[in-house]
Amino acid sequence: MSVNVVCINCGDKHPDIYVDRMYTMTKRRLSLPFTFTCFTDRPRPLLPEIIQFDCSGWNLPGWFNKIKLFDSAATPYETMLFLDISMVLKDSLDPLVAYAQGKDLVAMRDWHYDCFGSCTMWIHKSELTDTIWSEYKLGKSYPVAVHGDQDYIDAILRDKGLEEQVDYFPQLWFASYKNLLKINRTDPQEAKRLLEAAKIVKFHGYPRPHMLLNPWLNLWHVTRRYPLSALNDYGFLRDEVREWWQ
Repeated sequence: MSVNVVCINCGDKHPDIYVDRMYTMTKRRLSLPFTFTCFTDRPRPLLPEIIQFDCSGWNLPGWFNKIKLFDSAATPYETMLFLDISMVLKDSLDPLVAYAQGKDLVAMRDWHYDCFGSCTMWIHKSELTDTIWSEYKLGKSYPVAVHGDQDYIDAILRDKGLEEQVDYFPQLWFASYKNLLKINRTDPQEAKRLLEAAKIVKFHGYPRPHMLLNPWLNLWHVTRRYPLSALNDYGFLRDEVREWWQ
């Protein structure tokens, strides 16, 4: 069995090193044979093992490029494991692949509210996944809590009564860096427990992994955003991320 691992890097939000690092992390964390594809809007100086798929013709804004993955005519793979490049892989991905076998769509739930989470997805071409793209293509609008791809996907699933057809990875497999940071201020043992259970750590906004590893950028971020807890926050998970994100 070979796994088609895919990511997206369009625009300039993330430097190319984020794609390279996701590939090298996947190589360490996935024991199965795999291909690694980056859907990108332009040729990039990536590691030669990474397949670059031109998606410049998708013409979708930002995060909404993820929704194009549900268009069965747009991608070359029958089944894909999508990984957001803003994540850090800290443990084996084998359980995720095993869990997703035979399923059409597997995702995770958002940490902050009851919503489909799109940072990790197992997508198998099917009527379910085609429906998501078809509804987006029709230009339907929905009232959502946050404007973004995952709220839109969640709204489609609810509107079409498709929630029961979606599977979700165990939530403990995913940790939010910001959530862990917040919990660590008052309950370090609980933060440690959540981190130990996680296979993936997601970085929302700032700091990003490269900022965390830069002493001055890290200091600037914690003193600017969280001045009252800067001493406690500075360096949180820095050594661990340095080990994992390479």
